[in-house]
Amino acid sequence: MAYNVYSLPDCKSLLYHPDVGTANLHQCGMGKIVVSAAGDLTSHTTTADGYIVVNKLKTTNGTITLEVPQNSIGDDFLRRWARSVLDLITSLSGDELRSIMTSCLNHVSVLLPAGPNPVMTGSEWGYPELKHDMVSCMKLVLEEIALVLEGFFGEGGGHAPPTDATTSNY
Repeated sequence: MAYNVYSLPDCKSLLYHPDVGTANLHQCGMGKIVVSAAGDLTSHTTTADGYIVVNKLKTTNGTITLEVPQNSIGDDFLRRWARSVLDLITSLSGDELRSIMTSCLNHVSVLLPAGPNPVMTGSEWGYPELKHDMVSCMKLVLEEIALVLEGFFGEGGGHAPPTDATTSNY
C-alpha cells in the first residue's frame, strides 16, 4: 500500500466548509497529513507460455488522515464540522433517515466467503446481522454517499458495480 506523509508546517493546506468556515492547517503547529491509496490494485494476465504477468492499475480511491494537535485551529474546525454533520443527521425525521438508509443500503453488499451478499433488497434485510448495528449501517451509508458524490469531485460517481471500495467486510 503506497502512502505519503506530510508535516503540517511543511505544506499549505486549507480546510473549508460553508457552515463551519475555514482553517489553515499550516498554523496548527505539529501534526501530519497521511495520504494513502486504498490498496495496490492489480490484474493478472496469463501469457501463452503459462507465465503470469501482474499489471498495476490506477487507483482513484484511498484515505487522507489528518493528525492535528488538540485545541488547535484544525482541531476546532474538525469538531465544529463533526457537530454540523451530527446536527444535520439529528434534524432528519425518522422516515427521512430510514428512506436515506434504505436507498443507500440497497447498493451495498457484504463480502462473505460464498461471495457478495446484498445488505438490503428493497425494504427487506438481505444481511439481517446488520439490522440492529446502527454504527456499521451508518458507516456503510456514508461510504455509499461518498461513492455517489465522487462524480462531483473527481472521476466516477454514480452507482458503480461492487468493488473493493463498495464492498465492506462486516
